[in-house]
Amino acid sequence: MPLKIADIQTLPIERPETKKLIPTQYYPILTATPEQQTTWLAALVDSEGSISLDLRRYEERVGLELVIQIGNRNADIIACVQQIVGFGASHVQQNHLGRPYTHYTVACKQARTFLDRIKKYLVVKQPQSKLVDKFYALSTGEHFHCSKPHKYTKEQIQCLIQLKKYNRSEEKLYQNPNFKLLLQKCGLEI
Repeated sequence: MPLKIADIQTLPIERPETKKLIPTQYYPILTATPEQQTTWLAALVDSEGSISLDLRRYEERVGLELVIQIGNRNADIIACVQQIVGFGASHVQQNHLGRPYTHYTVACKQARTFLDRIKKYLVVKQPQSKLVDKFYALSTGEHFHCSKPHKYTKEQIQCLIQLKKYNRSEEKLYQNPNFKLLLQKCGLEI
């Protein structure tokens, strides 16, 4: 039976802050089939998430790692995501209007596992998923999940640039001096 939007709408609830599990009567997605849950997760990534290869510092060098994020003003939705996925981290920050906004983040090997789970259900983020697959297909086996510092090929850098163009964080990345240095080392310019 397909999952209906009414099945996953959130209702205002009061729950003690110490309770980690969300009551399933308010969030039927928690008792849905694994396929329905995976479809729901993909829809969240499509609508409120991002798939990116982010620069990370490894000692004195810079490397890339896969990062998937989902943001939502309803912290219980993010708690449902964490409960279904079983890994990842969340944190609360304020949005531009000063309202609390919860982010779910999964990175590196866990992000690869998560992406493999949801990619066949992605619609909007399908191009990003394919670019990530292409990037890692160009990597050697030792750099499959987390692309630790090494010399990236021009094809990998082109995948990265295309991926960043899909994401809104494009300007932030291009302002990063480490990214500019990485491009220069591969003989590419912005």
